[in-house]
Amino acid sequence: MATSKPFDGQTELLTCQICYETFKIPKILPCLHTFCEQCIHEFIISPGRKKEPHSNKEFSCPTCKTLVRPTDAKSDIDKWAANLPHNVTIQEMIAMSNGEKRKCSACTRHDEMSEPKFWCEICQEALCEKCNDMHSRMKLSASHNVIPVAEVASFTYGMVVHAISNHCYVHPSNLVDVFCCDLQIICCGSCVSTGHRRCKKVMTIASLMTSGKYQSLPVKINEIKQAVENLLNEKNQEKADTKLATEDTEEEAKKMLEQIKCKLDNLFDTFVKQLHIFRDEKYTSFNVRTRLVEQFGKNLDHWIRSIDVVEKFGTKTQLFILVEKIKHHIASNVSAIAQVTQSNTLVELSFQKKDIFSQLETMVEIGTFETFERPIFGQMTDIYKHCAGLGLNCYPKFKNASVQFVESICVVGSTFTCGVCIDEKYIVVGDAGPQNKLYIIEKHSGYIVSTTDIHSDVKRLCYDKKSKQLFISCYSEELYKAEVKAEDIIKVTKIPFNEDHINFFGALCTSNNEVYVVVNRAIKKFSINDDSNQMSKCFNTNTGCRGLNGMNVIGKYIVFTTANNEIKCSTLQGKRKFCYKNDELESPECIAVLSSGLTLVVDRANDGSLHLISQDGLKHRRLLEKFENVSNPTDIWLDGNEELVYFTGGKYIDTYRIVADQQDDSTEA
Repeated sequence: MATSKPFDGQTELLTCQICYETFKIPKILPCLHTFCEQCIHEFIISPGRKKEPHSNKEFSCPTCKTLVRPTDAKSDIDKWAANLPHNVTIQEMIAMSNGEKRKCSACTRHDEMSEPKFWCEICQEALCEKCNDMHSRMKLSASHNVIPVAEVASFTYGMVVHAISNHCYVHPSNLVDVFCCDLQIICCGSCVSTGHRRCKKVMTIASLMTSGKYQSLPVKINEIKQAVENLLNEKNQEKADTKLATEDTEEEAKKMLEQIKCKLDNLFDTFVKQLHIFRDEKYTSFNVRTRLVEQFGKNLDHWIRSIDVVEKFGTKTQLFILVEKIKHHIASNVSAIAQVTQSNTLVELSFQKKDIFSQLETMVEIGTFETFERPIFGQMTDIYKHCAGLGLNCYPKFKNASVQFVESICVVGSTFTCGVCIDEKYIVVGDAGPQNKLYIIEKHSGYIVSTTDIHSDVKRLCYDKKSKQLFISCYSEELYKAEVKAEDIIKVTKIPFNEDHINFFGALCTSNNEVYVVVNRAIKKFSINDDSNQMSKCFNTNTGCRGLNGMNVIGKYIVFTTANNEIKCSTLQGKRKFCYKNDELESPECIAVLSSGLTLVVDRANDGSLHLISQDGLKHRRLLEKFENVSNPTDIWLDGNEELVYFTGGKYIDTYRIVADQQDDSTEA
């Protein structure tokens, strides 16, 4: 399939990322990734790819997943690879790396021989000095990018710009010259007249390229690259930390075993000493008995010899006297032996192990390792931020957005009604219980950092990071403001508005140095830095303020709930964008709007459920049937990175992570 003589220093550049050998018949895709023709052919026709949607119309790049359409839409799938553009640049680099003598392409056509010194990226040809001079004088080729042959690798990276087709896929005879911003599609004028009549924002590519936005593209992509490298460093550090923790745990277990072995050795030494003491005591007793028996035996030998001598040489009287004495001595010896042996026992010795050692024999493990997994947050924040600089929304989409439970905070005796994030570490929650308090709580540990009294039942909170001011609406006809300073809430004061009559405040939020608040069936606003205490009306609404309601300002739009169980989106001046109502949403009173325009809605009916509404207000999905611990949800809010979403009600605060079930990582080429 491929040759195997890579060019020194350019091994990766000349290596197919499928077979990992030097390219043979290199084919380049529109995404500018190159593969062997046979490799990409086998990938295209592989059985596993048949499960992909539209596999008979397109395929994805094996490296970057960019969707690639065949150059000829009507061609058989077996010919897709062969019809791909040939990467002449890579082919020339391979030839040079193999030491092949190259020729000037122009001279070769005239049967002349000359050494090439230059490479034209547009013509994809090698040129000698003479032909390059003529090439630069020709009107059609004067603007072509020509580089020295020796620098082809460093200048082109083996890429061929001709692989990026300028022709429309739908109308192949037309060049693409228009970009539909609504559908994010590059097309031609014919496409616009037939398929984009209802699209509101269609711009020419020429106007987009002169806007200056693309001049800073390399800088912005490098920022993303730096953020990706930072993330990679974090992941490598996590891997190193895991390796170190594993080694430490192994060393701890090893040390424990060594201590146990040392203890067992000491116990064994003690056991042996005790055993030997027992043995020595028994040996002493045995020796006493043995000596008596041995001496009795010797005495018997002596007496036998004495009787023999007296019988041969003595008188009968002498024999009688001797025998009587011997009988007396025998009786005395037998009595002495009987005295020391009458308490004799037969000793049977065996080892009796402790019960713990019986348990040890049946043990299948010396112990277990306990893990504590601490959630990591904000790792994608910088990447998302820099992608936003390119106009890319990398957050979960309506079709794949989901939430995953992370953790829950419980404060016994509290009645939480609302909350807001004030920074990456802390949240503020309102307690409308008997004592009416504001808490600053550490997000992940649940530790209460500070407690502040407030003289009313807290309903809704919003926080302005710039001024570090907290605004509090209450169930009474009052609205307060406070300062957040050094992990504490200070200067809680009532705002005395110059209004004839205020009939309850509702939801509130901050945007561009202004506070928007639902009051008197209208949405009004006042300046954060203005002490005149004047509110100006934005527009009227049918949102009631006696109970709970929700409102968010996102850019030039404001999303809010109504008394008719609707979710409305309007401009800041009140011009309606959409009004969503669904019988499935029985009591939508809490909302949080993502920067992408997706709206998270808490339906408080039946212990609470979570729903998602699309940016245009036409589609709806249920994300959660119920919450982990919160059973009567009263508020929802997001963290600053839009990675976490919080729900509260009663004594609980449930934290969820916003994720994508199936990340759509393919882009169309």
